[in-house]
Amino acid sequence: MHKEDPLASRTILYQMVALYDYDAQGPEDLEFSEGDTIDILGEVNQEWLEGHCAGSIGIFPSCFVYRENNNITTSSEIL
Repeated sequence: MHKEDPLASRTILYQMVALYDYDAQGPEDLEFSEGDTIDILGEVNQEWLEGHCAGSIGIFPSCFVYRENNNITTSSEIL
């Protein structure tokens, strides 16, 4: 069975890097490790972001990441 790419219909706004490990607190949370690059898909509010990392999409606290640069990346540039 072919698994559909979760990013196929999403736009990556920018990328951020994890400052710390984040363990998911619920099924909607995105789990990642310190140093991981996270594709930001949207801003839930000032404290939470929606992102993609390691094949998963979810939300996470914005205080766990930092923006490495101001480049805007599109999914076509990642290929």
